[in-house]
Amino acid sequence: MVIPVQSHARLIVASVTVLATTLGTNAIAQAGTIRHDRADSEYLDLATLFPSIGYLRAKNDGGGWTCSGTLIDASYVLTAAHCVESPEGYLTQGSFSVGGSRYGIAGVTAHEGWFSSNRQLLSGTDIAILLLDRAVAHVNPAELFTGSDEHLQLGTYVGYGLTGNGLTGSIPSSGGTKRAGQNIIAVGGQLSRYGYNDKLLVSNFSDPRRAGQNPFNTAQPLEYQLSSGDSGGGLFINNQVAGVHSFISDRSGGKIDSNYGEFSASVRVSDHLNWIRNQITNLAIRFNRPASERITSLGQGTAVSDPSSTDDRFARSSVQDWDNLPEQPESVPEPNLVWGLCGLGLFGWLGRRKLKNAPTAPKR
Repeated sequence: MVIPVQSHARLIVASVTVLATTLGTNAIAQAGTIRHDRADSEYLDLATLFPSIGYLRAKNDGGGWTCSGTLIDASYVLTAAHCVESPEGYLTQGSFSVGGSRYGIAGVTAHEGWFSSNRQLLSGTDIAILLLDRAVAHVNPAELFTGSDEHLQLGTYVGYGLTGNGLTGSIPSSGGTKRAGQNIIAVGGQLSRYGYNDKLLVSNFSDPRRAGQNPFNTAQPLEYQLSSGDSGGGLFINNQVAGVHSFISDRSGGKIDSNYGEFSASVRVSDHLNWIRNQITNLAIRFNRPASERITSLGQGTAVSDPSSTDDRFARSSVQDWDNLPEQPESVPEPNLVWGLCGLGLFGWLGRRKLKNAPTAPKR
């Protein structure tokens, strides 16, 4: 789905799509687009090294959708803000599957900047936290990336998005299995000529048939591109979660379908460390849960001694369990104009919003 916006002198990226997927009944067990000359099994094998990535199912009166998420504590999941709402509001039913078990969702909080920016993807605030109904057993949560040296490092994307390859693009109704791939990552501010900023981490889906002019444009052995359904999943650097999958984009102005030449963008975790710590503490207080030992110690940051209460405008405290009842798939509008969202039906409503100019780099 595309979000029309006014033209911007520094905005060269032609279209963008968020990565949520409308839930259908005949999903093929595959995920993410890969190199056309590599075996799918290599990507599936890599994904097994990241057990903290799980599968989010959500629903409200407007229908159902799926995303990905990263377990960052026994009871807390990091995901994308656009994964926890639809035109009808926050999810009212949901579940998170990880480690072979399904967990209910007790509460949700999303970044206030996502709403105050009118849901602009370039704001770098497409981030949310889920509180599960009970602690996850037998799965080690991911550690947060706390450094600032993400630029030109090797990153590993992990999620449950649609599959395909760089020549075919993503294949409809093909999401549902965890896959991982690797790209050289750029801090968004280094690509400001394309409209990105330092709140985002970005990669290019490089074609292995073409010689790369620099490390960023050189195809890795398991080069990868995010696709619908990968939203909320984790971008890992040095085995730590450094990004939350948000959207994909294309500079050519053509159809966005996760093929060669497109970009993947994730919200930069290191830019939101204090927010993550504060919100986990807020959720623990709000729901009378034990404070997180992982996020508030062991190098993950200090505990918040006097957190402000969670703003009800950005949080939901009543989410019913959902066992993934069949839903009717929605049609897939074609992207057009300048910016678009990476979902299949879920965010067509945003296409009806008249957004303001793409923002300049937010103050940190």
